[in-house]
Amino acid sequence: MMQSKIIEGVRISPLQKHLWLLQHIDKQTPFRAQVAALIEGKLDKGNLKLALKNVVNKHEILRTKFKCLPGLEIPVQVINNDDIIWEDEYDLTSWETQQQKAKIDVIFQDMLQLPL
Repeated sequence: MMQSKIIEGVRISPLQKHLWLLQHIDKQTPFRAQVAALIEGKLDKGNLKLALKNVVNKHEILRTKFKCLPGLEIPVQVINNDDIIWEDEYDLTSWETQQQKAKIDVIFQDMLQLPL
């Protein structure tokens, strides 16, 4: 006998519902925020990861996903309490500026193809 996982969620706000409906209509263009940062000088990757982890842990909205539960047409918010998963790291320091920009564009396009 298979046990079902219990998912606890919170009703989404009217604005979240509007954005979800827009995305639901156009499944080809997922609503995601992407950002690239230029960091010059010495970088302690461990400290950067720790700082980002602390920001994400402090703000629930950064850990929130919409889940459609069986029988519901509109999703609920589900707050993930797991640690950040670092998918990939890219070191583009030896690349020319134009090559870096092109690679970042390719990375962002690849990320858009990932499932939500």
